[in-house]
Amino acid sequence: MNHQDLRNGFQKGIYFHHYQPIVNLGTNEVFGFESLLRSNSVQNPLFLFQIAKNLNKLNEIDLLSMEWSLKGLQKSNKIHGKHLFLNVFPSTINLPSFSHFIHEISSQNPNNWKIVLEISELEKIVDFPLFKRTIAELQQINIAIAIDDVGSGSSPFRKFVELEPDYVKLDRYFAKDLHLSPKKQQLIQLLLQYFGNSKTKFILEGIEKPGELSVAKKIGIQYGQGFLLGKPTKLADCSK
Repeated sequence: MNHQDLRNGFQKGIYFHHYQPIVNLGTNEVFGFESLLRSNSVQNPLFLFQIAKNLNKLNEIDLLSMEWSLKGLQKSNKIHGKHLFLNVFPSTINLPSFSHFIHEISSQNPNNWKIVLEISELEKIVDFPLFKRTIAELQQINIAIAIDDVGSGSSPFRKFVELEPDYVKLDRYFAKDLHLSPKKQQLIQLLLQYFGNSKTKFILEGIEKPGELSVAKKIGIQYGQGFLLGKPTKLADCSK
């Protein structure tokens, strides 16, 4: 698998994207969409990234995925003015060329999307000082940052304490039966209080039941994502 093989895969539709809505829980309006890489040849996207990693092509498929996700949007006004969450691995962000790459693709933006880089929890940050500097540089050019799966075993709290992200995505563990767990509710409220005076907003992932949604709204979580609010779907089926 070389670079041209990967690019051909996107051109031929072997690799493509679905988009899952992220909803403002205060207004019930769609705030943005997370772009999710899919493949006709590999059923589980995690396997696709593992294959790419084994072939030392993880950063290449990461960059191509972001590029083609944005190319698809240029032909549609379905996500006009919304926030677009693009998954990215820490090692990709640490590439010397990444800041230039993201600046170039973000400038090709006829539909006024607001790009949010969602840092994948599937890879450890090797050079944290470099990573932190790059994140700060990206935020200076109006690229927002989201920390994914906070609260899972693979997502240390150091990332969202030191990086000052624009968004923190709480792991689906917190959403599962949230309405039945006072302990989960209390912990989320503590996190909300900790970040109360900062720019950081919270997104609760994995909302699947009306009770979970109701409590999420009640305790003050700003945004939600999950099958109850909308499943990942093709761009043509996304609501404006």
